[in-house]
Amino acid sequence: RLALPRHLLVQSASISACERSGQWQAAVSLLGGMPDHQLSADTVSCNAAISACQKGKSWQLSWNLLSSMAWRRVESDVVSACAATSALELEANWCLALTTLRHLSAASLRANEISYNAVGSACARSGEWRSVLRLLMAMSAT
Repeated sequence: RLALPRHLLVQSASISACERSGQWQAAVSLLGGMPDHQLSADTVSCNAAISACQKGKSWQLSWNLLSSMAWRRVESDVVSACAATSALELEANWCLALTTLRHLSAASLRANEISYNAVGSACARSGEWRSVLRLLMAMSAT
């Protein structure tokens, strides 16, 4: 088991608590304040903040947080992409949803049913039925 600094665990747990209680602004604030406490964000803390934004229907912030993981030198995972894609689904932002799906592939991560469903819904809500068909064909090929 990997030993993490106690302060990092407390900060990540606090961000997760904000996510569960619908306090997405507080979650983002805690994530942004980590460097002030000489802490570096990790995958868990970023995922919790992305999920909090998704639940708070702030798709732009979800997308920005996912995008910021690279310059933070934090490895994104399927959870990161699914949370951001679910936020994009709610806004029917099919183009960014497809981009997020491509991000998974570029990062050698395998999309799951949640991510495919969210992208398909975003495409369908936007009337992008051709994109939905391509997505279904890609799913059947995997």
